[in-house]
Amino acid sequence: MNGSNNKEIARYNLSAQGSHTAQIMAKVYRHNGEWKMHAIGENGYGRTVADLLTGIIPHL
Repeated sequence: MNGSNNKEIARYNLSAQGSHTAQIMAKVYRHNGEWKMHAIGENGYGRTVADLLTGIIPHL
């Protein structure tokens, strides 16, 4: 949500898919002074960032 006008900036819809315990949802970054969001949607297994690093690193 944009704090100044309460408008939605980005949305990511989840759907049930299997027995995974985590989802790498999106990458948020600045490009040419603007905030961008890139949806990833990759399922993972783990409960901490450390558990998911091998799945996260390719998206950095």
